[in-house]
Amino acid sequence: MKYTLMRKDNCLATVEIGNTGLIKVYEVEENKKELLPLCQTKDITNELRKWWNDRAIPLTQCGIQNNFKPNGAALPSEYLQKNLGLSLTDYYWVNPIDSNLTWSQVSLFRNDFNTKKNFEKEESEEGKFSPNASLLGNLEKYWNIDKSGKRVLIKGNSDKLSREAINEVIVSEINRLQGYDNYVTYNLLDVDNRIYKLACSCEDFSDEDNEFISAISVIESKKKRNEINYLEHFKNICEEHGMDRGQLQYDLDYMLFMDFIISNTDRHWNNFGIIRDAKTLKFKRLAPIFDSGNSFFVKEVVPRSLKEITGIEINSIKKTEKQQLELIEDKTIIDMSKIPSGSFVSEQYRRDEIMNEQGKELINAIAEAYEKKIKIAQNVQQGDLK
Repeated sequence: MKYTLMRKDNCLATVEIGNTGLIKVYEVEENKKELLPLCQTKDITNELRKWWNDRAIPLTQCGIQNNFKPNGAALPSEYLQKNLGLSLTDYYWVNPIDSNLTWSQVSLFRNDFNTKKNFEKEESEEGKFSPNASLLGNLEKYWNIDKSGKRVLIKGNSDKLSREAINEVIVSEINRLQGYDNYVTYNLLDVDNRIYKLACSCEDFSDEDNEFISAISVIESKKKRNEINYLEHFKNICEEHGMDRGQLQYDLDYMLFMDFIISNTDRHWNNFGIIRDAKTLKFKRLAPIFDSGNSFFVKEVVPRSLKEITGIEINSIKKTEKQQLELIEDKTIIDMSKIPSGSFVSEQYRRDEIMNEQGKELINAIAEAYEKKIKIAQNVQQGDLK
C-alpha cells in the first residue's frame, strides 16, 4: 500500500509499505529534505528504510504480545503501519495515499489514543491510533493520558522486585537536591496485576513545539572524522544545528558524572538525546535526563570491594566507567555535599513490600556499595582517577 511520509502536514516522500510493514521509498520531495528525519542525505532511500525499521517497538520488549496481537498485527512493523507510524516524541507519520487525513486529526499530542490499562492488553477503538507502536526499550511500558490531559509514560520492571521503578524515583530526587533543572521526574504507582508491586510514571517531555531526537540519530546523521571520538562528533553536530556548546558540555558533564555516582550502566546512545524546535529545526538543549533505571547494580550481583565496584561493565558511551570519566571536562559539577546517603536509598527500596520482606540483605548491600561509590566520586573530584 502506498503512503505519503509526512511531518505534520508537510509531504516529504512517497513510500510503499508491504503486508509485513517493510517500507520502500519511491520519491523524495527535493524541497523538503531538511524536514526529513535526521539522516545522511547521500543515501536517503536506505536511511529512511532504516529509520522506519528502527521506529517499531522491539520484539525484546516485555509484554509486547499484549500490544500488536490484539490489533491484528503479526509483527511490530505491521503494528507500526496500522498506527501510521505515529509517535509521542516527534511529528512523523505515514498518510495513506488516497486519504484526506490531516495532522490535526491524527496527532497523538492533541487527540485521544488507543492504549492499555494497568499493563493489560491494548484496547483498540476505531478511528484512534496507538503511540505504543513506536515505543522503544525492553521494559514493559505504555503511554496513557492522565485526568488533566497530560501524556504520561507508565513503565514496569524486569522481575518481581520493583528496582528499576524505584531507581527512577531515587535519581529524580537526587537531581532535585542538586538543583539541576533538566531531568525527568518519576513517580511510583501501585500495581496489582504483575509479579512486581510498583511501577513508575513520568510526563512526556515532547510536545507540538519540541521534539526529541536520540543521540544515535544525531551521530549517524553525519560521517565522523577519524581524529575525534563519537562524543566530540555529537557535540560538533549539535553546535552546527544551533545549540550552545557551553550549555551542552555542562549538561553532558552533569549527566555522565551523575551516572558514575549512581552506577548507571545503560547510558547508551538511545538513552539520551536532544530537543529540537519544531519550527526552526534548531537544536535547543540536551533532552532532560531520563531512563536511569539500570542504576545501583540492578542487573548484576552487588559488588562488595572497591575493585569490583569500579570494574562493572557498562553499556554506555564507553565500555568502562574509567573511560567514561575521561570524557567529563568538569568533574566538580556535582555538589557531593547534596548527595543523599545510603540510608535514603534503603528507605526508598523499603517502599516495595516484596523487597522489604524478602530483600533486606540486598537492600543493605546496595546501600553499602553506593556509599563506597560516593567516596570514590569524592576522590575523583580531588584528582584521583585510579
